[in-house]
Order: sequence, then structure tokens, then C-alpha cells
Amino acid sequence: MTANATIFAMPIYWLMSMVPHFIAVGVLGSTYNNANPRSTEAQDQAVKTLGEAKFSLYERLEGVHKNSFENMPLFFAAVIVGNLAKVDAAQLNGVVWGYIVSRLLYTILYTSISKGPASYVRTLMFLSGVAMNVYLLIRGGVNLVWE
Repeated sequence: MTANATIFAMPIYWLMSMVPHFIAVGVLGSTYNNANPRSTEAQDQAVKTLGEAKFSLYERLEGVHKNSFENMPLFFAAVIVGNLAKVDAAQLNGVVWGYIVSRLLYTILYTSISKGPASYVRTLMFLSGVAMNVYLLIRGGVNLVWE
């Protein structure tokens, strides 16, 4: 019998979502304004101080951080539904941990690709992750309705 370790993927995903933000704060260095981190004034100052390339890295890091949180409800729902519907543990583990790997690759691609057609590889990685979550929701629904 395969052990179901998918519930641990949720706190791991949350931690993975936070890492880009902490790196982004490090990129900003002394220009980071903890009192008002989302102010446009702080962003304008960062552009002037850091230069275009470094500020672009900061924006990509914050972008992947926000994107991770935007996708968190879908992932958490898929994990919870998969568990409640008693999706086969081996299948559930494979899809959930596959998603974690896809998000790790997505994060690396998002932060390292700054322009050009290579960004479409990132999009494909994103879509593969969404597909895994949708699959689990459908698989769970099938289990709940017909099994």
C-alpha cells in the first residue's frame, strides 16, 4: 500500500511561494520600504537605484510570488478533493508531487527568462501545472459521484 504524503505538499507549496518574495526583498536591498512595501514611490526609487536589469529581476521575483498565491486555492482544492474522494494514493502522490516539481521549474523559468520566445516554455510549465490540478478535481469528482 502506498503512503499518501500529499497533505504535506500544501505547506511546502506555501513556503515555495514565499521564497521569491524574500529573494526580491534582498534584490532591493536598502531601497526596500518595509513600512510601505507596495508604494509607487518606493518602486520609483528602486528603478532609479537598481537599474533596469536588477529591477526587472525584482519584478519577475514578485510576479512569480504573486502568481504562486493566485494558484494556491486551485492546488489546495485539488489536494483536498483528491484526499476526500479517496483517489488512489499512488496516483494522488504522482500528480500532487508532479505539480510541486512543475511549480519549482516554473519559478526557475519565470525568474531567469527576461524576454523572448523562451518565455513560452514558462507558459507551458504553468499550463501543465493547471492541468494537473484540474485532472485531480475531475478524478475526485468521478470518485465521489460514480464510485
